[in-house]
Amino acid sequence: ILDSVWQTSPDLVFTYVSPAVTRQLGYSPEEVVGIPLTRLLTEPSARYLQGRLLERKEEFFQGNRDLSSLFEVEMVHRDGSIRSFEVSSTAVLGLDGSVEGFQGMTRDITERKRVKAALAESEERFRDLFSNMAAGVVIYTPTEDYTDFIIHDLNHAVETIEKVKKEEIVGRSVRDVFPGIVEFGLYDVFLRVARTGIPESLPVGMYKDNRISGWRENYVYRLASGEVVALYEDRTEQKQAESAMEESNERFRIVAQTTNDTIWDWDLVRDRIWWSEGMKTVFGYPFEDIDCSINWWEERLHPDDRERVVHGLNATIREGRDHWSEEYRFRRADGSYAVVNDRGTIMHDATGKPFRMVGAILDITERKEAEEALALSRVQLSH
Repeated sequence: ILDSVWQTSPDLVFTYVSPAVTRQLGYSPEEVVGIPLTRLLTEPSARYLQGRLLERKEEFFQGNRDLSSLFEVEMVHRDGSIRSFEVSSTAVLGLDGSVEGFQGMTRDITERKRVKAALAESEERFRDLFSNMAAGVVIYTPTEDYTDFIIHDLNHAVETIEKVKKEEIVGRSVRDVFPGIVEFGLYDVFLRVARTGIPESLPVGMYKDNRISGWRENYVYRLASGEVVALYEDRTEQKQAESAMEESNERFRIVAQTTNDTIWDWDLVRDRIWWSEGMKTVFGYPFEDIDCSINWWEERLHPDDRERVVHGLNATIREGRDHWSEEYRFRRADGSYAVVNDRGTIMHDATGKPFRMVGAILDITERKEAEEALALSRVQLSH
């Protein structure tokens, strides 16, 4: 047999051991017979066994004649490694009732304990992950006829997202706790996944009942136990942010269409500029002729203004300032030059690095011409 069979004297010195000891500890039976059991044990196991033996002797003196025991110890293999064993033993009694020795069997449970410890560690990691995930996780047990799903477990994120207490909803029907689940479409997903075992995703949608509402994105799968798991994200803040962004973009588009200014938006990281329709209506450039790089704009500055304007713009960005403005001449599509007033606001990230600049170009050619004509008229009148 694979287990070691052994006998000892009353003081735990081996008097017999079966050949299985070689597979378990690397010693031959002849090497083991004549040495005390405690010599093969680790120090903690030796202390444990000696204490246990004293307890059993005390029980024996008090009249307890059932001296069988089942316990675990650690023993040292010949190669120095530590092995775990399950020991079942009993006392050998003489005709006068005295203890003449002990006999029993030793089973190597090293691998079993390793697997058990690994499983416990894995379960602990899972429980930590389960408890601390930002996503909501709910485990459901389907009823025998698959007509309902009972809440079996959930993580803390669910309590936060859905404003519930775990102890108040575990054991209850999902349709009782979340009555909007059928209309939301998630209940049908539960039914299909529970029956087929094929995971399904439910895209972002608005969940709503008489207590809560919010945007949810679900992924549902079935465990080997038959339980159904819903892993989901609360997308409410994201959807609200997207809605706010759409409204902001719409306002920006309306402003860009109705103002006399030519609006521009410069992505400093990618060096890409967006121009409003003013570049077409005010300066005559079709959109297909407009290059979105900064070089396209620089090339259309008047040669006498270019160095001054470009240097000033770059210096403003480099020095970390928030605002820039400049007056210069800008070439129209027909080759003529317009006098413009250009101003922009620079945005910085949390580290102070500039990443975006938004501004507007106002054509002030007529105003400048009127000012020049007025000045000329005054000069002529003075003479």
